[in-house]
Amino acid sequence: MRRIFSISKYPFKYLLMAVVLLLTMTRCASTVSRSELDTAQSLAESGQEQALQELFERRQNVPEKDKERYVEVIGEGKSDQSSVMLRELYRDPGYETQRPAILKELIERPGETDAQFVRKSVTANPELFGPELEAALLRRADRPSAETLLSMIEAGRTTLKPESIRLFGETSLQQALPLLIKHADAGNDTGITMQSIARMSTPESGQYIMATAQKGDHPARLDAIRQLAAAPDQDEARALLHSLIEHNPDTHVAALEALGGMGFNEESYDIVAALYHQSDDETTRQAAIQTMAAMRQIDPEALAAELNRGKTEVEESEETEESTEEKIVKRVDRDQRSLKDAYRDPRRLTDIVKDNNRQKQIVKEEKPVAIKKKALYRLDESAAASRRYAARLDRSFQRLFGKDAGDVRLKIHNGLLTYAGSNSNNAAFIQRSYQKGFGVEADRSKELLKQGLRLQHSLDAVITNITREYARRDLQVYALSSFFAIKRKQAEALLDAHRRRAL
Repeated sequence: MRRIFSISKYPFKYLLMAVVLLLTMTRCASTVSRSELDTAQSLAESGQEQALQELFERRQNVPEKDKERYVEVIGEGKSDQSSVMLRELYRDPGYETQRPAILKELIERPGETDAQFVRKSVTANPELFGPELEAALLRRADRPSAETLLSMIEAGRTTLKPESIRLFGETSLQQALPLLIKHADAGNDTGITMQSIARMSTPESGQYIMATAQKGDHPARLDAIRQLAAAPDQDEARALLHSLIEHNPDTHVAALEALGGMGFNEESYDIVAALYHQSDDETTRQAAIQTMAAMRQIDPEALAAELNRGKTEVEESEETEESTEEKIVKRVDRDQRSLKDAYRDPRRLTDIVKDNNRQKQIVKEEKPVAIKKKALYRLDESAAASRRYAARLDRSFQRLFGKDAGDVRLKIHNGLLTYAGSNSNNAAFIQRSYQKGFGVEADRSKELLKQGLRLQHSLDAVITNITREYARRDLQVYALSSFFAIKRKQAEALLDAHRRRAL
């Protein structure tokens, strides 16, 4: 008989490999059970993702009723490989019904590759878009997500909600402007809608806000007035606000809020102060207090006390003047009577003259009163204020510059430190900015500069002075970029954010 099997010809290790292969093929052909899914999930949660790869190879053997659970288990992986597996499942015809669940798993991952895959998928297949994907895109809060949301709204897959409106404004999605204008004209969500329109910072958005603020019957008029603080043409907006305060009592509070966000302006301050003193409406008076306090960067209660103190001093001064006049009249009358008596009795004439000389007022030269400079920003050097300002700049710079945020911030911080001890023309400008911004003298401004960006409103003071001393936009950009050695594009972003009060 011919020998069919020989151990010498087929070593044991080959037999073992054959057995393993046979078992593997048998395993791959078997149906994936619920217990296997649970085990794989536990292993994946502990970082052992090899179990997911083995599970993925058996994707064709998952019962239909367990496929949603299967997708969830594959999604437990945190590696790029698990993302690849999910994308392959999406393309697999056998998992067409599970596509929404697959996209849900992918959109929750931090990688941009997965997010881009989801956005392209729902753009090509809008029927896959649902509330969970909408919520996830809103959480990502980036421009590509905003663009996808807009396309889904236009496709009728969802409606315009306050969260989407806010995202369109934060990302300055100009394609959404017609939709937002239509929404505002209908009187829907007027507050957040007008705010987002203002954040677009385009000529069209600025013109719409100016026009709406002047329409007495527009449902969003008051909210448009509030957004004039961020209007591209600040002079035109300020003139309109002055007119509204002087002629339209119904718009007083909204106009005051807008002026409070535009920084200090002497003419505006005087108009608001006059309204405060002339108005009998307590709501208007309180709004005026808030506006003047915002302009001067001081506490509203302190300002109210200051105004009341000034009123009391005026009243006391008037009473003092009246009292003095009365005394003079009485003295003149007395002197006249005494003189008449003196003519009758010449011996008293000398006494009368002496008495008059004693009562003559001795005019003393008064010392000049030091006039405190009016500050644009409240000077607060506390650690708490420094932390709040640092956190605010962190958020703003991350939003404006992304990965370059740290570099831009460091350049500005180091620039301020350098200008504290420099006598250059640039240093003189920065020091002057602090003097005007914080109402301090030259030596004090140099001390404040040594704090760099740790001082609250430090960057605000510089940018405000740049916009005041340089009328042209191109010169403002050039000045800011030169002072801190940053790119012109970065300087433009800072100027725009400052104008929108988003810095």
